[in-house]
Amino acid sequence: MLTRLNRVRSKVAIATVLATSLSLFAPHASAAASRKVEQKSEAHLAPALSGTPSKVAYVGTSYSFRPTAIDGNGDNLTFRIRNKPAWASFDPATGALTGTPTVAGVYPTIQIRATDGKFLAFLPVFTITVVNAPSSQAPVAQTPVTQSPPASSSPAPTPAPAPAPTPDPTPVTQTPPASSTPTPVVATTPDPTPAPTPTPDPVPAPVNHAPTISGTAVVSGQVDQPYAFQPTAADADGDKLTYSIKNKPSWATFDAEFGTLYGTPTSTSVGTYSNVVISVSDGTNTTALAAFAITINPSPTKSVTLNWTAPVANTDGTILNDLTGYKVFYGSASGQYTASVDLPGAGVNSAVLEGLKAGTWYFSIKSVNSAGVESDYSGEVSTVLL
Repeated sequence: MLTRLNRVRSKVAIATVLATSLSLFAPHASAAASRKVEQKSEAHLAPALSGTPSKVAYVGTSYSFRPTAIDGNGDNLTFRIRNKPAWASFDPATGALTGTPTVAGVYPTIQIRATDGKFLAFLPVFTITVVNAPSSQAPVAQTPVTQSPPASSSPAPTPAPAPAPTPDPTPVTQTPPASSTPTPVVATTPDPTPAPTPTPDPVPAPVNHAPTISGTAVVSGQVDQPYAFQPTAADADGDKLTYSIKNKPSWATFDAEFGTLYGTPTSTSVGTYSNVVISVSDGTNTTALAAFAITINPSPTKSVTLNWTAPVANTDGTILNDLTGYKVFYGSASGQYTASVDLPGAGVNSAVLEGLKAGTWYFSIKSVNSAGVESDYSGEVSTVLL
C-alpha cells in the first residue's frame, strides 16, 4: 500500500482531497506498490554447419557424405536437402547423404541445411558428377622360349618330310605360251567387298519428371507473433527448383528460393486469408500444394484488479464530505498514462481493468469532489502481464 499527501492544483481549499492509497492484484504481480518484475532472456545462437562433400562419384561404387553441425545452445538439429540425387538417400537426423549411383550423370545445385527450429545454417551449393568406374589393365601374355638340346655324338634324327602344300582353291586361268620359252602364270584373287557400316539406334530424349511438394501448412497465427511455413520439395532429375505463391497475405513475405512464407501480423491483420497456393517448378513442370487458408487471431488480453483506500480529509485537515468518485489512469510507460476510467461513487474502492496485452503496465488514481476538482496522482504501481 502507498499513501501520499497530494497538493491540489485548485485554489478552492475544500476541493483538495487526500490522495488515496493504492494496491494492485494481478497474475504474476507483487502486491507491494511499484515493485517491478524483470525477466531476462538468454541469447539464442544459430547452428553452424561445415564439411566438404566429394564432387565425383563412380557408377557401382557407394557414395557417402555427412556434414559437421554444432549448435551453441545444445538444441536438437533437423537437416534438409535440396535437389537430392534420385539414387541417393538422405538422413534428416544426421544430414548424411549416401547411395550407389547406377548410371553416369551430373546432379547440380545440391544444398544441405540444418535448423534448430529458429535459425537455419547452410552448406554451399555443390554438384556431384557420376562417371563410369575406371577399368583395370588386362595382363600381357608372355611368349614361351624354346631351348635347343645340347649337342650329342649321336647322329641327329632325320626330320619328317614337310606336308605337301594345299592347292589354292581359287581357279587359275593359264594361257599357253606363244613360243617354247616358258611364261610365268600369275594367279589373282578378287578383293573382298567391305561390309556396310551399321546405323546406330537413335538416342531417346531424356524424360523430365515433375517435382514433388508436400507439407502441412500452418493455418493460424496471432497478432504480434511471428508466422512461418516452409513446404518440402524434391525433383527426381536433380533440376533446380523455384517457388511461387498465389493470394499471399499482405502482412507476409515469400521466399522464392526456399518457398518460405513468413511475417508478423499486426492488429490490422486480424482475419482469414483464403485460397493461398504455393507451387514449385523445375523450369518445365509445375506442382502445387493444396490450397489453404490462414486465420490471424487477436492477441489474447488479460485483466488486473485495483484496490484502494478512500480518503477521509482534505489537505487542509478539514473533513472530506463531498467525495463523488475516482479516476483511474494507466499506460505502458511509467508516468505516461494513455488511458483512463471514470468511477463515480464515493463508496467505490476497487476496479477491474480488462483488455490489457502482455507487457508491463503502470497505474495511478485521482479522487474527485462534487465540484469536479481532481486531486494529484496517487503513488504509482506497476505489474508485468505474461
